[in-house]
Amino acid sequence: MLRLPGPTGMREGVRVVAPVTESADYLDLLADGTPLAFGSAGEPAAADPWDWVRGAARTSPAPQRISDRAAFLAASRGGQRVAGHRHPGTLQTGIEATFVLWEPWDLTVRSHAERVDSWSTDPRSRTPLLPDFDQGSPRALRTVVDGRIVHDRLQQDGA
Repeated sequence: MLRLPGPTGMREGVRVVAPVTESADYLDLLADGTPLAFGSAGEPAAADPWDWVRGAARTSPAPQRISDRAAFLAASRGGQRVAGHRHPGTLQTGIEATFVLWEPWDLTVRSHAERVDSWSTDPRSRTPLLPDFDQGSPRALRTVVDGRIVHDRLQQDGA
């Protein structure tokens, strides 16, 4: 199975970072227009993608923290960009999908940034909701890669 995004460093114009085990100037990188991808750098203890989001948005040095949304995009779409998928994050009719179905709780539009975010926190804006990362990590219920189910907790749990 293909593992994304692989080792850390610059690849294909994307800066790959392991937010649980290394620090980076996340805000400066994004301000410079550098696309980010997050991963574990092969460390089993750093395999939870929600920890990557928390690492960049909550536990990195305050002046370099990025929004939950920016961290989530780096943890999800970023690896796909490194793999050469030009439009990650879009489900389209007739194209085999790659996605993860998560068991969430308390979905919110929330910002912990001390600066102004470029997206609206008003629920009427239809900004996609994210789980409250302060409450732990949602578990993956189903993972589909190129239209094939590769992980299925829904069937295992009888849902």
